[in-house]
Amino acid sequence: MITEMIQNSMQLFENALTYLKDNYKSYHFFVERDIVWTLQLYMIKEVETQQLPFKIYDNHKFVKGKQADLVILNKDQSIDTLVEMKYEPDHMRANVDIFAGKFPRVYWNSKRDGGVEPDIVQVRSFVEQGFASLGFSIFIDEGSHFFRKTAPEGSMWVNWGQSPYSNKIISVLISKFTSL
Repeated sequence: MITEMIQNSMQLFENALTYLKDNYKSYHFFVERDIVWTLQLYMIKEVETQQLPFKIYDNHKFVKGKQADLVILNKDQSIDTLVEMKYEPDHMRANVDIFAGKFPRVYWNSKRDGGVEPDIVQVRSFVEQGFASLGFSIFIDEGSHFFRKTAPEGSMWVNWGQSPYSNKIISVLISKFTSL
C-alpha cells in the first residue's frame, strides 16, 4: 500500500512536470513562485479530478527551520513527496521585462544565495532523514546558462526545447531521490 501511494504521488508530480513542459510557452514566468504556483494548481486539479488522497501545499514548514517549495501530503499529513524549485530566466529578458540587475537569480553552489547544488543535497538529506518518501529538486534554466555544469549524482539535464525569448535551450536539471 505504501509503495502504491508513493507511485501515485510520483506520477502526479511527474505529470505536472510534463504539463509544464508541454505548456511552457503559454506562460510568462518571472520568478520561481510563478512556476511553483503553476505546478501546484495543476496538481490540485488532478487530485480533485482523480479523487486522490493527497493535499498539495507550497512553502510547507515540516520541522523547525525546514521548509519545502511544494509538498504532496498523505491523509495522515505525512509528506509523501517534497519538491525544491529553482528558476533562472533567460538572460535575453534583461531590461526587456526583467531588470538586468536581477541576474543571475540563482547560483550553482552558494548556500546563502540560493544554490542549485545545496538544494539537491538538502532534498537528498530530507529523504534520507525520513521527512519524505520521495524528493525532487528541479532547476529550470530558461536560457541554458548552467547546462554545462556536471549534473550531480541523482540528477540529469533534460532539454525542454527552445526558449521563447531567444535561440537558447530551456535546460532542466531534474534530481529525484526515494527512500525505497
